[in-house]
Amino acid sequence: MTCQRYQSLLLLYLENRLAAKEAHRLQEHLARCKHCQQRLSETRSLWNKEIPVLQPAPDFLFAVRRRIAEAASKKVPRKRNRAFVVESVLKPVVLAVMLLVSLMAGKKLAERLDGVRTSPAISTPQSEELYALEMLQIHSEWSLVGAYLSLGEE
Repeated sequence: MTCQRYQSLLLLYLENRLAAKEAHRLQEHLARCKHCQQRLSETRSLWNKEIPVLQPAPDFLFAVRRRIAEAASKKVPRKRNRAFVVESVLKPVVLAVMLLVSLMAGKKLAERLDGVRTSPAISTPQSEELYALEMLQIHSEWSLVGAYLSLGEE
């Protein structure tokens, strides 16, 4: 072991918390090493010193509680972070745009429905195909409106 390792054991040695084998090795090292003997002497003198116990001022607890109450009552200015900007500015703008788009799509759909029959009067393959395509287009437009509206709910 090195002197540094032995010196880290000095406090445990003074407290009698070292295993017998380790204590014996430390004692053998101390018999040979003047530097570690000096460190043991310094540690022992510090260990045996009486350290005065400091008492807090009588109003210490009251003062601490008062300062905590003062700090809690102060209003701390909120920092504008990205989430605040999204919630207060961006989200209403996006919802307004989505509402405008859905109104325009509804108007366009109403104009188309005025000209579309509920079923073809003359049943020909071309008229049925045209009817199916018109219904598919109307359905896809409403699907887009629904997708826009669902984005606003998130």
